[in-house]
Amino acid sequence: MTERAAPTDEERFNPEVATPLWRRRLKSSEAGRIAAALYRRRRLPRQLFAAPGGLRNIYPPAPEHRRRVRVVCWMPAGPGARAHLLDTYASALASSPGELGLLVTDDWTPDCFSAAITSVVPDAVVTRTRIPSGGPPRLWPMTALAIG
Repeated sequence: MTERAAPTDEERFNPEVATPLWRRRLKSSEAGRIAAALYRRRRLPRQLFAAPGGLRNIYPPAPEHRRRVRVVCWMPAGPGARAHLLDTYASALASSPGELGLLVTDDWTPDCFSAAITSVVPDAVVTRTRIPSGGPPRLWPMTALAIG
């Protein structure tokens, strides 16, 4: 049995060449892309199981009554964003013509969870994503949670 040679610079830094041929062929078809997407969705990050509450307490309790507001301000919250979030809320409150509703999508932050935000802004609605988004390239799930 022969050993594989060390990868060349071309193989090491070019993802097209570094990806195995079977994976490139799989993802070149529509069925392969669907299978890969389903495979990625079935995996859950380890930190989700280690987080307090885990898979429980993802969604906030349903509101007892609906409020009518003129302006809704949605803010995605990342780690360390509490001061910026409250500053932006104060600015939006000063410039809004009527009552302002605050919707915060918490991306598993240690400082922007529901109790921390509602202690400062009692009427705020704080939702938490099912799994952490991982940062700016994957912010669509947070946006979809706020829209839906």
